[in-house]
Amino acid sequence: MANTNSDHGYTLSEFSRIVDLPIPTIHAYERQRIIKAHDSQSGRRVFTDEDVDWVKCLVHLKAAGMSLKDIQEYVAWQDLGDQTIPNRVSLLERTRDEFIKKNQRILQHLQVVDDRIAWYQAKESGESVGNEPFSQYVKDRGHTE
Repeated sequence: MANTNSDHGYTLSEFSRIVDLPIPTIHAYERQRIIKAHDSQSGRRVFTDEDVDWVKCLVHLKAAGMSLKDIQEYVAWQDLGDQTIPNRVSLLERTRDEFIKKNQRILQHLQVVDDRIAWYQAKESGESVGNEPFSQYVKDRGHTE
């Protein structure tokens, strides 16, 4: 959560549209202290370009599997300054490693789907005959559960 001296401020509805998040989600993130609105000179709550950049980063962290609890911790460390960089790096590495494992499982599932498509296409074209039980199919191709 960056503090900024940016002169441009976005209203909540503008910010919502720019970051493509519903207003209730933004409110929830504010309650969880993941994002913070700034007070403008006129007393209105506004968001800045840096807030837009932070939310874009946040979306990637969430998509990579980082929990809101971990994001809150990340934000707290960020607010404490550079001495917490090792903590942030460790959290990001753990998130990356878990994401890689999850992605490998997803790719394995995709391979099973692709293999089944190929098998059905071969059966349809007459290149393959008979039935192939799924358990045998998985075993023959070296797939795990």
